[in-house]
Amino acid sequence: MRVLHVSEVTTGGVLSLVRTYAVEQERRGNAAYLLASEPMGFEAARFRTWSAARRRPYAFPLAVRQLAATARDIGPDVIHLHSFFAGVLGRTGLGTIPRSTAVVYQPHSWSFGAVDSSALRRAVIRIERSGAKRTDRLVANCHEELTEGLTNGVRAPHTVLGLPLDTDFFTPLDADERARLRARLGLDDRVVAACVGRLCRQKAQDRLVAAWEAAPVPGTVLLLVGGGDDHALRRLAPREWGRSILAVGHQDDIRSWLRASDLLIQASRFEGQSVAVAEAMACGLPAVVLDVNGSHETIDSGSLDPAGAVVPQPDMAGLLAACGVRAADPALRAKESQAARDRAVAFFSIQNVMDRLDGAYADAIARAAAT
Repeated sequence: MRVLHVSEVTTGGVLSLVRTYAVEQERRGNAAYLLASEPMGFEAARFRTWSAARRRPYAFPLAVRQLAATARDIGPDVIHLHSFFAGVLGRTGLGTIPRSTAVVYQPHSWSFGAVDSSALRRAVIRIERSGAKRTDRLVANCHEELTEGLTNGVRAPHTVLGLPLDTDFFTPLDADERARLRARLGLDDRVVAACVGRLCRQKAQDRLVAAWEAAPVPGTVLLLVGGGDDHALRRLAPREWGRSILAVGHQDDIRSWLRASDLLIQASRFEGQSVAVAEAMACGLPAVVLDVNGSHETIDSGSLDPAGAVVPQPDMAGLLAACGVRAADPALRAKESQAARDRAVAFFSIQNVMDRLDGAYADAIARAAAT
């Protein structure tokens, strides 16, 4: 089987997922290709350059033509579209691609959750509803993401995948190894609450930093790990920036920073399900997050012990209070650390997620062939 992944997003959780999908698809004897602005780790023979960029709408017509040309060149059995703009441009550009080519769309969080304007939100919902008509299979990261789409009238045959994670790579360290790692990274003996993700509106470091400036958690460092311009954040925290708020920028070795931290704190405005949360939990970090898609599934529902706290949106005071409870209670952190690891292993098996994705592809191919 030949799979063409198409993405205008080349960072963060989408990057992690596309890489994981491709590696496993190749291991299973399939051919995985990528159409994107950057190779994202794909070898040259499997990569095609794409001009799509959400801030360059004038390039959209070219991007549509590039997708059609790439599909003709590769002849994929499945075109897997990642995130909103790939979904829009991909399903618009498929008029020049045989209807027998299966189309799978993965929103990685719905874009109508990303806009504040009610008029724009309605427009985005209409676009998603229209695109669903040319979707052979919608794949969601979690049940809550799927439910959000269905509630807003986005209807297509669907599969909930979960997040594939290598839990043999993302693992905790023992106490001695962790102490050496913290020393190497320049972390002192304060509790470290890591916020992982690119600096952007979605991940909401702006409101987290502002709340921390107003009421920092005693004895705790807020560690921002992720690329992006931090100048606006610095202005929000003139007192605490560089003291109890540390920003280390983009890190290729995210695992080391997770292993060196004590807990994860996330204030995201919306998610499809957070890869950062999954990776942190696999490293044994309790997670304190605002309620977004997938958070209850991952952290505190079901028969397993809870691995942190899910705080209602947009209660920043409640989020910092939950962080403070854990910062002050090493025994609670230790209990939730074990629960986090147990949940990560139970929920994020690569084998199970890829089996579900293979099934989604098979269903999409059968549906495309029948139309």
